[in-house]
Amino acid sequence: MRTKQATGPATFTQRKRRDQLVGCAIEAIAQLGYPRTTVAEVARRAGVSKGVVTYHFPAKDDLIQAVITDVIAEMAQYLEPRLRAADPLQYPERFI
Repeated sequence: MRTKQATGPATFTQRKRRDQLVGCAIEAIAQLGYPRTTVAEVARRAGVSKGVVTYHFPAKDDLIQAVITDVIAEMAQYLEPRLRAADPLQYPERFI
């Protein structure tokens, strides 16, 4: 049985837990590959139960979407200043 997620803005603790789970998922995917990365493996790496993972991410697809969002945001943060420095006229403002 899945726990219904609370509505409204996430608390500081909830955001930190989600960040932790996403980080563990990224590590698992990097080390094991996508097919072998399971909710159970993410929970093991985070030191929590599978129920904690599914509370924050009801399905593996939800967790993977958060991983993709996080990775793209990190890539943008890395690339943006470098692109702006390389060609300040082409990238004068935030492009993402």
